[in-house]
Amino acid sequence: MNFKRYISTLILACLWAIAGLGVVSAQSAASLNVTGAAFTRCSDSIIEGSFGVTALDSGGGIINSSTAISATVYAVSNSGGYASDSWSYVAGSSVAFAFSFPGSLSYADLFVQFDAARSDTYRFGCDGTITRFGGGGGADARLNYGHGDLISALYSASDADGHPTIRVYDIAPDSTGILRGDYAYELFEPYINNPPSVNTYLGKLGRTTLTVLTSGEFQINVGPDAEGKIHEVILKGIPPVSIKFSSYLQ
Repeated sequence: MNFKRYISTLILACLWAIAGLGVVSAQSAASLNVTGAAFTRCSDSIIEGSFGVTALDSGGGIINSSTAISATVYAVSNSGGYASDSWSYVAGSSVAFAFSFPGSLSYADLFVQFDAARSDTYRFGCDGTITRFGGGGGADARLNYGHGDLISALYSASDADGHPTIRVYDIAPDSTGILRGDYAYELFEPYINNPPSVNTYLGKLGRTTLTVLTSGEFQINVGPDAEGKIHEVILKGIPPVSIKFSSYLQ
């Protein structure tokens, strides 16, 4: 692996700017979705993890279902270090990454570029947390893409008065969505900038449950799946401004 070390702030900014130019490919991608993001380990200067990439054309068709694409992963650490590398991705499989940075490392922000498409940005923290931010163009706006979304899909929505909500669809065996309703704004509103002293259960829709945490974040548990795994989707704000993912076996 080739690591770019100690790059200047000016060069870093330029490289982030030109990332949107993408790479030449035989099949054009309109959007990229990161799937199965997982943290492996973090040392003083190296962070490791894995994720998959699903590339879709303008019609929503998967272009890397059987043939791999070579996509570039860009990373910036909290210390200002920059790195990038390219790996081959087939939809449905994960690829390990490792990046090395100068300085004391606590997290790295990663996104994937292929053609003119780029993914959302994912922050891999040395505490094991993974946070999804915007910036990309996923073909599906579900909040939990690749994290329990084959059980229940979560979406940002709004009620008749324009207040933000979280809409829940359970996924049937034939992959169709069954609307279970919205977690209403009234559930979230009392705890905005007013976190509870203990984690507090707020409600259940389909195969999901909603809890407000003492951190002020809102957690939606999805599952369990066929393996007995519960997927945790932790939202900051309503509508969410960042999303964390984790999972555990019951």
